[in-house]
Amino acid sequence: MKVKDSEILRRSSVFRFVSDEHFGAIEPLLEEEHYEFGDVIVKQDDPADSFYVLTQGRARALKIKPDGEEIPLGVLKPGDSFGEAALSEGGTRNATVRCSTAVDVLWRQQGVTGHSKVSFISSAISVDCRPLCCAA
Repeated sequence: MKVKDSEILRRSSVFRFVSDEHFGAIEPLLEEEHYEFGDVIVKQDDPADSFYVLTQGRARALKIKPDGEEIPLGVLKPGDSFGEAALSEGGTRNATVRCSTAVDVLWRQQGVTGHSKVSFISSAISVDCRPLCCAA
């Protein structure tokens, strides 16, 4: 992970109050991914099975009505996160997140490394789990 990404992650609302010890254990479990302008990171009604922190770029959280109309919920910028509840609750996404620019994220999928590590991450981030716009 890039030093800059680590600093953004550390300042994010999800990780700012996590102890250095827990942060050091969580950080290597996150994966880097890149998206281009217009890409959908998560889609409304898809399984909620992963958590994201934007490290570069901008994205929009959108509610998609049955007729296809898009209702903007908010703009995500570096340090903003979404999908925290997915690590412990699962269910489905309640919003779509689409890239407004090229975007880099750090992310973690539920259950990838076994239940105990996912529970550890979920417990650590529940210290301050206030998602930006009730999104995704």
